[in-house]
Amino acid sequence: MSLDMNDYRPIFSGLVGTILAAILAWYICKNTPSLLSNNQLEDVKKNYGKRVDVANFLSLLGFGVGMCLYFTSVIPRNDWRGIGVSMGLIVVFPLIYFLFILKIRNVDGLIAIIDAFAKIHTTPRFLMYLTLIFFFLAGAIAVLFFLQDLFTK
Repeated sequence: MSLDMNDYRPIFSGLVGTILAAILAWYICKNTPSLLSNNQLEDVKKNYGKRVDVANFLSLLGFGVGMCLYFTSVIPRNDWRGIGVSMGLIVVFPLIYFLFILKIRNVDGLIAIIDAFAKIHTTPRFLMYLTLIFFFLAGAIAVLFFLQDLFTK
């Protein structure tokens, strides 16, 4: 069994993409001024820390549920919709937790918890919102294509 360059191409492109994304995130975080002092960050962690920890766990759970689509052979290994569903669930599971378990009923409360999530992860707000919106849209598109494929068979 011999492997040619086409077998290694996805690995190399994934590594290069990961490295470039890490460099870009580091650059953005480094050059975006921090609005919080260490004392303010500790206050945010004290007030929202456990909620953010639960949201982190639910994000990881959402990723795992999406990946189970591959492991249970619901979709083929090379189908993009599995990672799309995972990306969507990374956002949807914490939002369900915020809206239904914590009973956050107004936009201000939801913005406050997402801002705390961004501050605890030392991510600029605009980058956090952009990431959440992108992941949600990717998940919605993947689910739509998944349902289209399901109903056309």
